Amino acid sequence: MVIDYFFYGTWTLVAYNFIQFNVVGGLGSFFGIHSWHWYLSQGLPTMLFTFTPLFIAGCILARRSQRTLLWVLLWDTAVHSLIAHKEFRYSFFSLFHLTHFTTI
Repeated sequence: MVIDYFFYGTWTLVAYNFIQFNVVGGLGSFFGIHSWHWYLSQGLPTMLFTFTPLFIAGCILARRSQRTLLWVLLWDTAVHSLIAHKEFRYSFFSLFHLTHFTTI
């Protein structure tokens, strides 16, 4: 929050602004909307590309402690799928760590 204060010039909570703009206000739809399955059918395959098989293997072979991260990412994807306007930057930043599970 200190960094946000430095750049915005006022105390702000970015997550609140995101919810206020995209969910409550619905203003994100002005920039385009996608169907609910966009992250699964287009977003995830585009981001992972050739790492998709490793991602799937990582999800299957993940240890119990690593499955917690998987559930958090699935929850994040499900919540973001409810918003009409979707972008790559809204999710998937941590998904690439799951491909690392196959090498552990």
